Amino acid sequence: MGTQVQSVRTNSERAAIQRVAQALEAARDRIAAVMPKCLTPDRLFRVAMATIYRTPRLAQCTTESLVAAVHAAAELGLEPNGAIAHGYLIPRRNGKASKQAGCDVYEAQFLVGYLGLVELARRSGQVSSIYARVVFENDPMFRVVQGTNERLEHVPLLAGERGKPIAVYAVAHLKDGSQVFEVMNVADVEKIRQRSQSPEEGPWVTDWEAMAKKTVLRRLCRMLPLSVEMRRAFELDEDADRPEDVDQMRLAAKTQQRLAELRSRVDAIQVSSQTAPQELPATEDQIEEARR
Repeated sequence: MGTQVQSVRTNSERAAIQRVAQALEAARDRIAAVMPKCLTPDRLFRVAMATIYRTPRLAQCTTESLVAAVHAAAELGLEPNGAIAHGYLIPRRNGKASKQAGCDVYEAQFLVGYLGLVELARRSGQVSSIYARVVFENDPMFRVVQGTNERLEHVPLLAGERGKPIAVYAVAHLKDGSQVFEVMNVADVEKIRQRSQSPEEGPWVTDWEAMAKKTVLRRLCRMLPLSVEMRRAFELDEDADRPEDVDQMRLAAKTQQRLAELRSRVDAIQVSSQTAPQELPATEDQIEEARR
């Protein structure tokens, strides 16, 4: 049995689990404050801890990142993993931190799933129904007509071998009677998968169909009226799917920009009629602010 599914067994892992449980309890009020009524802290903590206990790699993640990931799920009112699987708690190796520490450093992220996007779209109040489907090569019919009278027709094979997936599509019926749809072929889906941080592990391996549906649904949702929760879900998705080197470069650029702004403020209040003001080093508090 792989390390991703076997139960936590070692004393160090049990100790890590206990630290996470204590940290979540300490953050209970803060997490409850952002949580919609459809979810309770007890339910969220129970599902999160069960997931962490079943996944040793998650137990190796920093406590701070695990609390942040659970907080992100709470903001959206979505359950990570579990029976509903609105999203996933994903362990990610932080290459830069690992290099500095001289050992592997893992951080947890919350990745919104297909069912999570469906739930958020329904909560917006603008959508009467929304869904995604996978098309297989042996399905009797799949036809997309574009132009002034766009339509999509799909007849799935209900008995027998459906073959390999060839496309995915998402459809939304709005409450004003209109409908919109989006179609992607498998090659386009695979390009998205390859650009993610974990193309060869996690839900892209264990739940490919669900991730493919989510990918096309995410494109479709950008054409719909977006709620605050949906926009937040997209932000989390972009952070989670962004390759690590790009993520670190963007973070470094953002940090440098913030530091430059802070130093400009310091220069602006210096008065010197003879020489140009010398650049002052940023304080530790300012550097910490720039990193946020």
